[in-house]
Amino acid sequence: MVEQAFLQANIPFTIKNKTISDINPKNGWEIREVSGSFLLKHINTSFSKNLVCYSKRFHGLDFTVNANPSCCNGETKGYKFTISEITAFCFDTGTGIATLHIPYLHGVEDDELINVCAALRCSVDNVGDANSCAIYRNDQKTYLSCIAIEHLTSLLSDTFELFGQFTETNSKRVDMFSAALCDEQSLENDGIDADRMCYLIANTLDTRDKQFTPEGKTFYRQHDYRRWCFSKRGCCAVANLTGNSSNDTFLSTRWLDSLKTNYFYIYIMVLHQKYAIYNYLNTIASDSEMNYVAFNQESLIEFNAKYIFAIVSDESFIQNAYMNMRSVNNVDEVYTDLVDEQKRMFEYSQLKSNETNEIKASRLNIISIVISIICSLGMVVDTVDLFSSQGYFLGFNTSGNIMCTIAVIVEVLVFTVCLISVYLVSKNKKK
Repeated sequence: MVEQAFLQANIPFTIKNKTISDINPKNGWEIREVSGSFLLKHINTSFSKNLVCYSKRFHGLDFTVNANPSCCNGETKGYKFTISEITAFCFDTGTGIATLHIPYLHGVEDDELINVCAALRCSVDNVGDANSCAIYRNDQKTYLSCIAIEHLTSLLSDTFELFGQFTETNSKRVDMFSAALCDEQSLENDGIDADRMCYLIANTLDTRDKQFTPEGKTFYRQHDYRRWCFSKRGCCAVANLTGNSSNDTFLSTRWLDSLKTNYFYIYIMVLHQKYAIYNYLNTIASDSEMNYVAFNQESLIEFNAKYIFAIVSDESFIQNAYMNMRSVNNVDEVYTDLVDEQKRMFEYSQLKSNETNEIKASRLNIISIVISIICSLGMVVDTVDLFSSQGYFLGFNTSGNIMCTIAVIVEVLVFTVCLISVYLVSKNKKK
């Protein structure tokens, strides 16, 4: 039995033609501070300088999600849930994360929480598996993406766009951050039931998946009564009451509070790192020359300084969670792709610049040679006119005639050299 739980559906989006300083909160939106008590000071400073979080709270925003019939003995079973708040994390990179907060109270069965989380993932939009898992409000069908769009529009107007899956289907992304505090029964069977629950929720799989082997980097136990699981679809923390009053008080208060702040904020940080990099890569790929200017080496250095951190906390549990979140989302790999792409674009830009400079130099050489030819022709004409005015004619019977002939021969040689130079420059240019 689940004592307390919450699900947070995180939907990435991009902000177009607007900076975060231009956003004016209205229609129930308020600015909320983002700060983790166990995060390093410079991490919280980065949040305050480079991120604005907008929050909109609700009272009674109730929905029903229909789980896949195959996981409910062939029946279409509806699970009720409530969205208590929507937050929009708007970063100055133009990438944002919209979070739908879904609290669960005492009395929910373990399997129900598992199936709700799986159903929410496949009800993000009407692409792919969405037809088998629909969300209803007042008998009207909707999807998580539609709920996010409706409320983000009241904050950002039409200056945003939800991220797709970066595939041809273009179905929308959702990353789940979940936590559950269960009773002592889940610790039976050496805690395997709690492990399986944590694994299924993190991977947004339903109760049809019976096989589970708690191995690998993506799953680990903090204690016998606390475990984490990380996946590309989301992450989940599950703890169990132990019967120890001090332990149970810690779990129901400080542990859950830390999940909603410290752990959740570093998850948002990781999601922003991943989707901001994807956004940059898509931008560069769309028009290489123009977007190299939009994302140059200086921008890469700035992004790295503001958002890429190896250490976020001195608390080992929080730091380990951060490293696992980054690992399963391949943040280091996609960042390497971005750095490599930037280097290639820089080399390409340099090559184009060198080609342009060579063309300009060739043109200047041609112009200077043409000017030399014109000057040489002028000198020939002037020389002939000079000797003609003195009564000389080309020949070798007088010393004046000899000088005239030598001058003309020199000018003709200069003229010939200029012509050859023009020919060679033109030939090199064609190569």
